[in-house]
Amino acid sequence: MSDEQDKSGQLSDLQERTEEALRTSEKRFKSLFEQAGDYIIVLEPQPDGPPVIVDANQAAIEKHGFTRDELIGKPISDLHAEPNRKLIAKRVKKMLAGEHMVFEVTHIRKDGTAFPVEVSAKLLDVGEGPPLIMSIERDITERARAETAQRLNAQIMANMPGGVVLVRSSDGVIVYVNSKYEETYGYGPGELVGKHISIVNAPTDKSPEQTAGEIIDALDRNGAWKGEVLNIRKDGTEFWSYASVSMFDHPEHGAVSVGINTDITERKQAEEALRASQERFEQVAEHAQEWIWEIDADGLYTYASPVVEKILGYSPEEIVGKKHFYDLFHPEQRQEIKTAAFEAFARKESFRGFPNLNVHKNGQPIWLSTSGVPLLDGGGGLVGYRGADTDITERKNAEIILRKSEEKHRTIAETIPGIIYRCAADWTFLFTTNAIEELTGFPASDFINNKVRSYESIMNEDDTKIIEKSVNDAITKKQPFYSTHSHPIAG
Repeated sequence: MSDEQDKSGQLSDLQERTEEALRTSEKRFKSLFEQAGDYIIVLEPQPDGPPVIVDANQAAIEKHGFTRDELIGKPISDLHAEPNRKLIAKRVKKMLAGEHMVFEVTHIRKDGTAFPVEVSAKLLDVGEGPPLIMSIERDITERARAETAQRLNAQIMANMPGGVVLVRSSDGVIVYVNSKYEETYGYGPGELVGKHISIVNAPTDKSPEQTAGEIIDALDRNGAWKGEVLNIRKDGTEFWSYASVSMFDHPEHGAVSVGINTDITERKQAEEALRASQERFEQVAEHAQEWIWEIDADGLYTYASPVVEKILGYSPEEIVGKKHFYDLFHPEQRQEIKTAAFEAFARKESFRGFPNLNVHKNGQPIWLSTSGVPLLDGGGGLVGYRGADTDITERKNAEIILRKSEEKHRTIAETIPGIIYRCAADWTFLFTTNAIEELTGFPASDFINNKVRSYESIMNEDDTKIIEKSVNDAITKKQPFYSTHSHPIAG
């Protein structure tokens, strides 16, 4: 074999090996092309319009919902939800100049549904033939959704009525505050970022750093913290805030705490005023002779001053939340008074000086005089009653004794012939026996308190002057008197 034949054979073998390597490379490329998870579309630029699709991998075909035959030959603008031919031409021009383009665009499927993609496109080196562009695309729906949610959260945080602060857990440094937080604490935009969170704590019996440290420790243990904090503004004024703090992992700052702070200065002032008012009320109630009480709409005691123990023998603790007002009534009157009381409740009526018989803890009957006013809510609904009870047992016992005495003396008086009466200095009868009707023809009720007539009005005028003198002399000398007089008989 000549040298020329030997060289020719070597060239032939080299060519075969080259062609085989090329075929192997193409197979590998095609395999990678088809098996890639991203969507790969090969485009051929057009002189008078958008690039045309000349190839696509299976992932791209399935994602867009077309068959291969339907997709090949389509202008890339047909896959854009809002095609912008000028923008497409501008990008193609840059890619033909060798620039690698990365951008986001919204694609549309065959069924009309849209999805966002991130495109990485560049000129494909294919040697001879027309230039081609390889576009590698990735569905960024989840990323877009997350970014939208993040923007929404940022808008929510920026517009929340309460102050919002993000604090890096590792060092307690503020990494974000919304405008409301800056406004509340008197700082300008961005002034608080980078500062330690203790800058907003007012010194108490603990230093600002100690207060911040205790909250951070609680967050490390429990993942959340809620409570009231005495804060301080940039100008040094102090105010109370309520903070609700929790932990989460931030994509940029790592573990952070998010705090929502609300200025509660007015609420604290109102609570302090209420506390002082309550103290004054309790001091008055404790030193008053009356038993001050409150009940709910069902009659259950919600407050009882200590005086109740002096009157009924029960401590406030034995009554509040345990007894209804009617539980203390005497059994003989309980149902009747309970019914009358709830009828008054239904009409939301006030009442004053209502006498009622109760039972002492030791079983003794106790008379009380009760006054009360309704407690109403903002809508006018009955919440309960507030009132006071006074012990009138001695007075009622005295009245009973007096009534029995009067009954006894009336019985005696009615058996004595003639008129027995008791009158004021002006002859107004306060009492008289029924015998007056036999002598005058007028019933005794006519004369009591001069209801119909006075006794003087039925006497003869001359006798009246004589008797007036006798009565005045008797009063002056404090001795009895005797006189005679006449009067006409009725009828």
